[in-house]
Amino acid sequence: MLTRRWSVGVSVVALAAGVAVLAGATGVPGFLKTPGVEATAPLLGFARAVVSPVVDFAGNVGRLGSMADENRDLRQQLEKAQTDVAALREAGEENKQLRALLGYERDNPGREYLPSRVIANDPNGLLRTVVIDRGSDQGVQKGQVAVTDRGMAGKVIAVYPRSAKLLLTVDPASVINGVAQRSRVPGVVVGRPNGDLLMQYVDKDADVKEGDIIVTSGLGGGYPKGIVLGAVKKVTNEDQAPFKEVRVASAATSGPLEMVMVVLDFVPGELP
Repeated sequence: MLTRRWSVGVSVVALAAGVAVLAGATGVPGFLKTPGVEATAPLLGFARAVVSPVVDFAGNVGRLGSMADENRDLRQQLEKAQTDVAALREAGEENKQLRALLGYERDNPGREYLPSRVIANDPNGLLRTVVIDRGSDQGVQKGQVAVTDRGMAGKVIAVYPRSAKLLLTVDPASVINGVAQRSRVPGVVVGRPNGDLLMQYVDKDADVKEGDIIVTSGLGGGYPKGIVLGAVKKVTNEDQAPFKEVRVASAATSGPLEMVMVVLDFVPGELP
């Protein structure tokens, strides 16, 4: 008996709920405006109060799903935009470096230059060497030199068909005949482990001071003449030392080294 009453009650509530929804959407139909039906108004109000949140919840779930899809699309668009911006910045930086190299070529005519990218550094850090993306297929030969817009970068010590290895001027194995551009005082410029250069065998009374530009002298035939090596950063003249110690800040390797130009038409000479 209770079960039957419960079933009838549920049916009435369901019917009332349906009527409530219908009434909420379109108003109470005329055929339902009877004293018997109007007596159920409290029940209809209750049903409407129960059903409306359910209907609203279902609608909200749909809207949340749509918003999630929209958010995912927006995130993808943002990620793509960030990638595009990074690519544009990288292209702009490369363009800036190429313009600087072209400026060096314009200011130093009479040579054949081959722009190259640095694609690897010495992995163990024991040698100051880099690998460039140009090799024998592009005319690179062992003994040629590489420059940046700031000056001498290094010398080619190994060549492969499509790449080559450079020994940088700051490597301790690098030895270059140099000269102070202002006073023409000569010396031998070697690399130092800390990334600087050291100009050796400079007479104690030689006219060399901080800020002087040191360039290649061309003596010995190993390097072209007149390429900037760096600027004097410190001069030490100890009483008991046979020579001045001239420390030089490397010009080409003072910052990140990403692009260089190989001087293709320079062939190192050998002393007889």
